[in-house]
Amino acid sequence: MDDRQSQIPVPLKAAFTVWILVWAPIYYVTYGPENYLWLCDVANFLILYALWSENRAIMSSQLVATLIVGIAWSLDLATALAVGFHPFGGTEYMLREEVALGIRLLSLFHLFLPIIAAYGCARLGYLTRGLWIQVAITAPLLAVSRIVSTAEDNINWVYGPFGATEHPFSASVYLLLLFLGYVLLLYLPAHGLAVAAGRLVRRRT
Repeated sequence: MDDRQSQIPVPLKAAFTVWILVWAPIYYVTYGPENYLWLCDVANFLILYALWSENRAIMSSQLVATLIVGIAWSLDLATALAVGFHPFGGTEYMLREEVALGIRLLSLFHLFLPIIAAYGCARLGYLTRGLWIQVAITAPLLAVSRIVSTAEDNINWVYGPFGATEHPFSASVYLLLLFLGYVLLLYLPAHGLAVAAGRLVRRRT
């Protein structure tokens, strides 16, 4: 794309590229390539693509993917740091001293991915089909995560919610419920907020 027509500043694109060049190799060495199946890790790569290509649909899909997750992750960590209690779960590893501090700090990308995706959508415009793109991304990723990961890895929580691996459902039923949980509890609320924000901006302009 011609820089003169670019909607997203090149310094942001460059800075995020540097982030990926730092984060991705360290995660590869620390966790292995299968760790990239985490939806939040996939978001890093898709946002990088969306920034440089200025692809509205992909940027919109990653706002759907990261907004509620990022808010919940941040609240869970902040509450745990303040009072020692995880209201949602999923950030327990951030307080484990056996995990290197540098690795834990890299996980702070959960804080800024929604901000970058929201900024990208503010500049490019939010597309409602981003919701369906993210739904289409999630379904095969959950299936592959179940095949590739172990109960110990529990990538995308395909063996149990929030790191747990015990539940009363068969594997297929649990995966279906997990998929519906992602869509109904995470993606639809994020989509609704994005649509509402877009309408508010249009009214003010």
